[in-house]
Amino acid sequence: MHRIFESAAKHIVSRTIKCVLVLCEIAAVLAVIAVIILSSFGIRDYFKDKPPYAESIKSQILQFAILPKLSPEFPIPPINEQLMLGNLMTPKVN
Repeated sequence: MHRIFESAAKHIVSRTIKCVLVLCEIAAVLAVIAVIILSSFGIRDYFKDKPPYAESIKSQILQFAILPKLSPEFPIPPINEQLMLGNLMTPKVN
C-alpha cells in the first residue's frame, strides 16, 4: 500500500504541470479573442469617422490642378485617384 502512495506522489508534479498548461492555453485563446474584438472596434471607428486631414488633402489636390507652372504629370495622378475613390466629381459634359 505504501508503494501506491509513493507512485502517486511522484506523478503529482507532472499532473499539476499538465493542469497549469491547459489553463495557460485557455487563457491564451481568450486573450487572442479579446484582442481581435477590441481591435475591431478601433478599426470600425477609424473607418466610420474620416480623419480631419482628409478634407485638407482634397483641397491641396485641387490647388495643384490650378497651378499654371506645374507640368500635368504631377497633379493628374492624385486627381485621378480622388476621382476613382468617388471623392471628387467632374461636371457632366453633353
